[in-house]
Amino acid sequence: MVTPEAVSAVALRRLRKEPLSPACIPDDPAFAGCEMYLSGWGEDGLMDFLPLLDRPQTQRNRLERGSRTLWAEVLLNGRLPPGSDRRVPGEGNGLFGALRGLESLAGTGLTAAGEILRCAKAPSSHLDLLNRRLEEIKSCSKAIRDLGVAVPDANGLSQMFALEEENMSEGDLAGAARENVALFNNLLCRTRSLAYLLSEEYAGRIVGEKGEPADAGASRR
Repeated sequence: MVTPEAVSAVALRRLRKEPLSPACIPDDPAFAGCEMYLSGWGEDGLMDFLPLLDRPQTQRNRLERGSRTLWAEVLLNGRLPPGSDRRVPGEGNGLFGALRGLESLAGTGLTAAGEILRCAKAPSSHLDLLNRRLEEIKSCSKAIRDLGVAVPDANGLSQMFALEEENMSEGDLAGAARENVALFNNLLCRTRSLAYLLSEEYAGRIVGEKGEPADAGASRR
């Protein structure tokens, strides 16, 4: 799929010492079967690949960039990712439908865990309520995992939820409730953030915001 015309176009650009930057190469039929990226180190210290062809972004492009931003903030910096305070848009199918499902499940689990925490001081007085809320949490947890399997693009969120849930410590009712509050709140924030990172509003900030990284080279697949 990588044509001789595509290779020669880039080779000539490099021989002319023309700089490489995101979207700097006009799209052309010669590039119809391939993508082209600029490899280098991002500001976060991780390997990065920026699209060189001047093409409209696809949802796949946005998902790749958005996931990178989301998990770098969460795993490297320990911060709330951008857009975590915005609700998932009410329109859109596919991945956006899955994100709305995760948002709803995370909200239900968060409410149930918060109610258990409030009742933990006198559990014997709220046994029926506690049992119902515990069942809600179990049901939400299963649905979150199942949704990740059904929609692979949302599976990163579901898998991280499952890993954090499996690593919760054994403790008293109040301690377990606090951990569940944090667990479902993390999922809620991350789900909302990914929806924002996939949005048209955020997409406009990606292409053209960076110059050529140090030690960069053209990379094709």
